[in-house]
Amino acid sequence: MLPVNGTREGLFAIAQCVVDRTASRHDVLMPNPFYQIYEGAALLAGGTPAFYAISDDADADLEAIDEASWNRCWLIYVCSPGNPTGATLSSAAL
Repeated sequence: MLPVNGTREGLFAIAQCVVDRTASRHDVLMPNPFYQIYEGAALLAGGTPAFYAISDDADADLEAIDEASWNRCWLIYVCSPGNPTGATLSSAAL
């Protein structure tokens, strides 16, 4: 456990810790719409923001992400309750 001053600090720090700038894959998957810190953290970690769709009720369809995207993925942000929507993921989605 790592105490942080707020969600932005923790979400930013994890990307800086796990994204390898020297790797051939740099994608950081994030829901769309997204919390702005996901994109900034990805870019400053040397990653490339990549988006996956969420429905109006905020369910993420991770099965819809194609294999090529998974192969380029270094980190994925999955957030519940989601920001900026505030909706929570269903048990099925989790």
